[in-house]
Order: sequence, then C-alpha cells, then structure tokens
Amino acid sequence: MSDFCNAEAKYYTEQLWEPSNSEALDYLRSRGFKDETLKRFEIGFCPSDGGYFKNRIVFPIFDTLGNVRGFSGRALPGTSTIKYMNSKESEDFSKSRCLFGLFHHQKGIFVKNRVIFVEGFTDVLALAQEGSNNVVAGMGVALTDPQLALIARYTRNITLCFDSDEKGTAAFHKSVKRAKEFGFSIKRVKLPEGKDPADLLIA
Repeated sequence: MSDFCNAEAKYYTEQLWEPSNSEALDYLRSRGFKDETLKRFEIGFCPSDGGYFKNRIVFPIFDTLGNVRGFSGRALPGTSTIKYMNSKESEDFSKSRCLFGLFHHQKGIFVKNRVIFVEGFTDVLALAQEGSNNVVAGMGVALTDPQLALIARYTRNITLCFDSDEKGTAAFHKSVKRAKEFGFSIKRVKLPEGKDPADLLIA
C-alpha cells in the first residue's frame, strides 16, 4: 500500500507545479507559503480529472519512516462546501493514528524534548517556515490516544495551541485529560479570539 501511496504523492506533487494548475500554487503563495516549504512537505494538487481529491490541494500524511500512508485534500476557495476530505479509513490508514509533520520534525521534537500540537496542517507549515522544527497536527481537532503514544516515543512535554473558538477550547480540555493520563507535562498557548497560529505568522 505504501508504494502505491508514495507514487500517488509524487503525482500530486508534480501536478502542483504544472502551469495548468497555477490557481492552486497561486493560492498557497497568497497565503504566504514559500516554494521551499511546499516542496519540503511535498504538498500537491489533484486536478479536476485526477480522481478522489479533484480540485484539492493535497497534503500527504507520512509515517515515521517517510512512507505516505494517506492524504488530506483541501478544497480551493469557492469550489466545494466540504473544506477537507481525507483518505478512506483502512488497515493502512487511520486518521486517529496519524500526525502531520511528525516525520519531518521527529528529530527536532527529540532534541528540544517538546512537541507543539496545533490544529491545522497550514499551522504546521507556517510555524516550520518560521523556524519551528517540533510542530505537529492531528487529523481531527483533539489529540487521540494513539497519537499521544506516538509522541511519547520522543518526549513527554507538550504545548497545546488550539484555535480560540468554542471548538478549539473543547478540544483543548479533551486533549489535556488524555495527555495527563499518558503522563505528559502540558503547556498551553492561548491565541487571540478568532486567530490561529498561521494567522499570527503569515498575513
């Protein structure tokens, strides 16, 4: 399965840089993301004839060995009422067991002995672009037990940085309860109302 996903990820990555798909790349650049950041995280695009993730920016989800296990596709503005779509759950892919950014940041997490957990993939990109090499995001809002077990391989210190809306606050309290059960030392970064980490770092 991973060989197929790796090949699929390569296709999506190539498509992002095709002139015919400039709308996707222009959108990402307008959000402030640099080309080197997009290439490092192998961000891609699925064109309208490309299948399941058509007309979506594609975020590959890596395991800790660097194999792609699945994808999350973000709709371009104005193209769908469903903002995100994920790969279908399977034996090889479960969103509750995945952490976006972990493969790229596992060394930084270990060296700093701390992980920063944020809500969104673009938050990971924004913080990484500003030099933070210990940031990860889940594929739902709150942390899950399998995700905490993964993080515990590298550190027991976690900083939670959720959006300041009602959903983010609820996820914070839920995540704190779970993290305490795993013996984590927990810090919180409280964001201004209506802001997320990407908003603060990238105009």
